[in-house]
Amino acid sequence: MKSYTRGFTLVEVIIYIAVAAVLLALVMTFYGALQSARIKEQAINEVETQGAVAMTLMTQTVRNAKLITAPATSTSASSLSLTTYLSSTTPTVFDLSSSALRIKEGVGTVIALTNSQVVVSNLSFQNLSWTSTSGSIKIQFTIDYASTTKQSNTIYGKTFYGSATIRRLQQ
Repeated sequence: MKSYTRGFTLVEVIIYIAVAAVLLALVMTFYGALQSARIKEQAINEVETQGAVAMTLMTQTVRNAKLITAPATSTSASSLSLTTYLSSTTPTVFDLSSSALRIKEGVGTVIALTNSQVVVSNLSFQNLSWTSTSGSIKIQFTIDYASTTKQSNTIYGKTFYGSATIRRLQQ
């Protein structure tokens, strides 16, 4: 009597390999979609966070200032200069350099308000003040995510708008 060992036929092996390949392709597609969504979420979060923080700092600084030095009344400029109630922080200047939003207070060092993960552009300050009124300023800037990949679906940008009026301190 002959004994036969049980094994797989060539057809069965090919079918198993095909099923495994299909499953692997599905897993890789799912992983790619998950990775793309994570990158997009990271871009949105970075732009939204940095834009909100920068706008809040600028509007609060204007509200607590004594005087808007530049831009002149009824004009626009790409930088904002404020006189504050403290000599150590006068002038306080907001500007844009190398795609980074910056602040300089008095003779102190320039501090970047945004990091290298975003690109700031179209910074504009419009002085809306009227003669003999507290100064009012309109602020506008655009932040784009500095994508390290060439995939267009990972790019996100937003334009931020804000305004602030100087609060007069009670003398």
